[in-house]
Amino acid sequence: MAGGFFIVDELEDIMIPNYRKHWHVIFELSNDKKLIYSDIRRFGEIRNVASVASYPSFLEIAPEPFTNEALTII
Repeated sequence: MAGGFFIVDELEDIMIPNYRKHWHVIFELSNDKKLIYSDIRRFGEIRNVASVASYPSFLEIAPEPFTNEALTII
């Protein structure tokens, strides 16, 4: 099992019991729905960053495989 996002009225509306038990954050949306992040195995993370481009984890990811940059690394 892995984590996931759910848009529901209430936590109890998540159909899979394990996801209901392992929620980590609930965002209340303007339409009165809830965006719930549940991560049973705790591999995921949510971060508030100023810029995705400067986030350290993204700087360590390999280049897209079909860009010119990736083709010159080979």
